[in-house]
Amino acid sequence: MGHVGWALFFLTFFPNTGFASALSCSGIIGVPVGRPTAIPLPFSMPGLEVASLSDPSHSTGATLFYFPRGARLSADIRGGSAATIETSLLGEGSYSNVVDGLVFSGGSTMGLGVTDGVRSVLFEQNQNSNSFDFIPSVPGAVVYDFGGRILPNQLTRIYPGREFGQSLMNYRSTNSFPMGRVGAGTSTTVNKIGRAYWGGQGAAYRSYPWGNLFAAVVLNAMGDVQNNGMSYSLNFPGVTIPAPKVGQNTTLSVIVTDVTLDRNQLKRLSMMVHTGMAARILPFHTYYDGDVNFAASLAQRPAPASEDDELVMQMAAADLMREAIVNSVLAANEPALFP
Repeated sequence: MGHVGWALFFLTFFPNTGFASALSCSGIIGVPVGRPTAIPLPFSMPGLEVASLSDPSHSTGATLFYFPRGARLSADIRGGSAATIETSLLGEGSYSNVVDGLVFSGGSTMGLGVTDGVRSVLFEQNQNSNSFDFIPSVPGAVVYDFGGRILPNQLTRIYPGREFGQSLMNYRSTNSFPMGRVGAGTSTTVNKIGRAYWGGQGAAYRSYPWGNLFAAVVLNAMGDVQNNGMSYSLNFPGVTIPAPKVGQNTTLSVIVTDVTLDRNQLKRLSMMVHTGMAARILPFHTYYDGDVNFAASLAQRPAPASEDDELVMQMAAADLMREAIVNSVLAANEPALFP
């Protein structure tokens, strides 16, 4: 069992331990009832480590993408209600878009504190340096998951914070990403315009001769997830989740590649992947969503030799993200995962 698997096992069967207390920022410890089960997705990308944790009550959680060797990062923010931190440094004209990690968190804007926890761990690790670059850079974005918290896990005073971020750094995995109602996707839902069902978090991974691609998504969209023109809500007749109000929706996503890309190429990749997601989520980028897509380059493989090669990579990345969206709803809505 990987680091993340042990963490989830620990939280499930030992909810009243000191570790569980550290993850409950308000000091309220809930008893896991009908705990969702994470479905692991194997991947292999040196330079990428992931961690996903839910709080002991399974009301909320956070997900970390850690880049031990650093990564170039870009962001495409299109939702009308986005809440992010440290994304201004990713734009044109900033000092550097090289970051140490990326955090997705529940708890709405209160969950932005998770990035501070990750940052504090890295800051302590970098104490032997006195250069400007020893200050960690950990951008993040959040979802409003309070609307998806249904009884008996409706603990609205709980949100991931600094201690949660510190714990994430202790449970990193280099080969497995958990899908379903876990991490930042613990209490997320989709299809608030109809009959809401679980969104969760999902991922997809693929290796090509020119490089590797990893896509991850946290679904909390106002719109419905589509597959060949059919609504996925039709496949989950047993789900009964109150539809959150407008303004409580967001889809967060990230595409990671080991191909070397500069700032402009990463921005274009992020835009194309984000646009391609509209083939699965309908409607998308509404006034009431906080949609953000990130694109990261580990810069371990040669840059695309031509614009045509770059286009092939962009199309593959968009297709992989659509696969991650489908994986997310399928993992989050298995009958065994219902609360």
